[in-house]
Amino acid sequence: MNAEAIGDVVYEVNIDLDADIEAEYRAWLRHHVAEILALPGFLDARVFDVIDPPPAPGRASAGRPR
Repeated sequence: MNAEAIGDVVYEVNIDLDADIEAEYRAWLRHHVAEILALPGFLDARVFDVIDPPPAPGRASAGRPR
């Protein structure tokens, strides 16, 4: 099956994590996204914050449009 037969794919990841590791996670994520975009077939990537509902105290969220 070729890319034309598949069409567009949206790959969404939503994550809930400890706020204490949020900065480290986001640094890793920037690097990871760059690696993924270097692979054939990946055309774009966006990282968004979950703002509704807000994360619980001491937690952080990523994955949905802001």
